[in-house]
Amino acid sequence: MSQVSSRVAAVVALVPPTDLRVAVWDAPETLPAYRNFPALNLSIEKAAECSPLLHVSPDDAPALVIMGGQDKLVPEKHGHWIDDAYGKEDVQRKLIVLQDAGHGLQGDGNRDRLFREVVAWFGEHLKRESKLSGRFPPTAQRGDSMAMRHSDQVVAASLPSDLIAKTAFIDSP
Repeated sequence: MSQVSSRVAAVVALVPPTDLRVAVWDAPETLPAYRNFPALNLSIEKAAECSPLLHVSPDDAPALVIMGGQDKLVPEKHGHWIDDAYGKEDVQRKLIVLQDAGHGLQGDGNRDRLFREVVAWFGEHLKRESKLSGRFPPTAQRGDSMAMRHSDQVVAASLPSDLIAKTAFIDSP
């Protein structure tokens, strides 16, 4: 049996909060909506320990970050912050801000663009010897998650259910 690394090879993050220090209840810039999330009732010090922004390193996996320009819950500045941090550490990354989208990334054409960008990102960064098969099996939809077999890697992502039915599966060689 061949050995397969469990190391993350590529990341797609949809509207990620990247610095929890601004979201905890005691933060001066916290938004009233954050009081609806009991997990954010923690100290600023603990929030720093859990904030992706403060743990970027040169060995991080390539990351695609997609933000909504009209997002009132996780403002687009979170995307710019993590993009800058990745840039300082020379991590491959791409930031997409869907200007007309809120937290759910709704808007004309946003769902189709989101799907295309995610598949292209994984295709680029997980590409080995396999090719897109273009098959869309009915079993592709499983709750709100998607899995694509890519050579000996299984790619999982959280995407809206209506996109999952469009998932292209990648054949093993």
